[in-house]
Amino acid sequence: MLINWIKWKLKIRWKSQMNNFIFFKKIKQVKNIWVWVVLWSLISFSTLLGGSYLLFKTTILNEKLTVSDQPSGILSTLALQILYSLRENHFLLWSLLFFIIFINAIISGIASSKWQLQAVDRDWLMINLKTSEQKSNIYIYLESLTWNSKVFLMAYVPIILSLGYLLNLTPIKIILILFITFLLFIVLGIISSIFHNKYMCLQRKRNHFLLRLVTNILIRCFLFVLALNMSNRLVPWIKNFPLTSNEIDIEKYYQWMQLGTSSLAKLFEPIKDVITFSLLPNSILATYAMGELDLKDLLISSVILTIFVGFTVLLAFSKSKPSKGIYYPFSFYEKWIVSLSAIVNRQSYITFLIRNDIRTTYFFHRFPILLGPLSFWIQLGIFTSFIQVFEPFDKMYHFILAFYFFFFVFFYVFTMFWGLNGMFSMDSVGKHIILHLLSKKNAWSIFLYKFQLFLITTLPLFIVCDILFMIINQVPLNISIIVGVSHLLFYFLLTIIIFLPSVISPHYNFLNIEQLEDYPDQKAVRNLIRYLTVGIFIPCLMLPIALLMSDFISISQYLHINAIGITVLLVY
Repeated sequence: MLINWIKWKLKIRWKSQMNNFIFFKKIKQVKNIWVWVVLWSLISFSTLLGGSYLLFKTTILNEKLTVSDQPSGILSTLALQILYSLRENHFLLWSLLFFIIFINAIISGIASSKWQLQAVDRDWLMINLKTSEQKSNIYIYLESLTWNSKVFLMAYVPIILSLGYLLNLTPIKIILILFITFLLFIVLGIISSIFHNKYMCLQRKRNHFLLRLVTNILIRCFLFVLALNMSNRLVPWIKNFPLTSNEIDIEKYYQWMQLGTSSLAKLFEPIKDVITFSLLPNSILATYAMGELDLKDLLISSVILTIFVGFTVLLAFSKSKPSKGIYYPFSFYEKWIVSLSAIVNRQSYITFLIRNDIRTTYFFHRFPILLGPLSFWIQLGIFTSFIQVFEPFDKMYHFILAFYFFFFVFFYVFTMFWGLNGMFSMDSVGKHIILHLLSKKNAWSIFLYKFQLFLITTLPLFIVCDILFMIINQVPLNISIIVGVSHLLFYFLLTIIIFLPSVISPHYNFLNIEQLEDYPDQKAVRNLIRYLTVGIFIPCLMLPIALLMSDFISISQYLHINAIGITVLLVY
């Protein structure tokens, strides 16, 4: 029954995915969907196999690859040094590959848990197939994990095959590595899925919820302080930035680049130590690939993994005690959001929608994102560290602020939106779109509501942090006003842009709200928006700072240009 269930669910999800490709849309009747699935998978597999072979052959395993004494760029030189290290140290290469695979396994497990938490299949299984709650959960776990394991089969298998062939591993060893890696991928996925699910279920109790809230706050404080301290190590290098005029001393520029490369390399050294830690599964597999397996490390790692598996089995079949009463932690937050919404729109219809969205299990499980993405606090620490080195009359002061202008807002808006995509996107209303239409509301009214909801839930934190940033770093009032207004305008513009995937290609008929992150057509639009924004739009907006750094305009002229640009945008 389990195999039939997984097969049936996979067939439904494959059809849902394939309907987003123009080629499959033109095929009105598909007699056997598995034929098309296998054909499509073989094409993807072959493409990645050939691509990974060429990539390894021309980069990491290219004997002609050398690091120039005169670097052309910091990131490119750092990348070349990493590639050179991987070429000289195959153990590190295998460890890194397996580390990425197992991290992806944990992420897949958490995704499976999120899918299970939002799934409606549990009730269907219990009613129609008379399965227990624990067994129904396991069915959904395995269905989701099987779906997520296609990433391993279609992406990581061809990479391991190409790398094993280039490093002259025997076919038997390559097959054993693939089998063990896939087995560990599934085991780690199941462990992370069950642990995450049980952890989320415990949040319905007051003490556990408060613990999670405090933990998330402490993690963000830790990341802010860590980013601040790590960035301070780069301050001497940033302070000597040579490109502040048209007259460039090439020797000084090369010295500055080499210092930056070595400084960044030192920051990444601890990551290397983690990846190559001897007791981790990726290191043991890498040791086996190199033909130097340590039985002691293998035994210790196996014992630890067995303990985790045993504990996971106990968790999977344990019955949680029903909590006394219903604990709802967002009463104050709900009133706060409703009151903010009333400033813009006092309709009872909007108030009802806001309360409905905040009271969902989806929001309950993902609320920590409203404390700010982890990357937000890291960036805040970096910018705070760098800006304190310079004065307002320094060009580098405005150069750093220019990045704070745009990239800080960009990453915050995009991360916040995708962190709660099932609440903010147009198609998150799902099949309830019919109720909106019956109440004489159209798609435009839904967009306005979602736009308003995103602003009132995410903008207050950003404004508070913006103000604190200006106060702590003693930014002059005129510059603070320019930065603050620029941030708000750019925030509104990015918010409109970020809605485009769900506006252009909405999917109201999703099976599970977690599925909104998986549609290929929306991913394509999302990636296009990201690349155009970071690669073209923001660089064009940063043209004035390029003119300032090249001595074509003065600092006062630069500030006037920004002020005039803001005024024009406000008028129009």
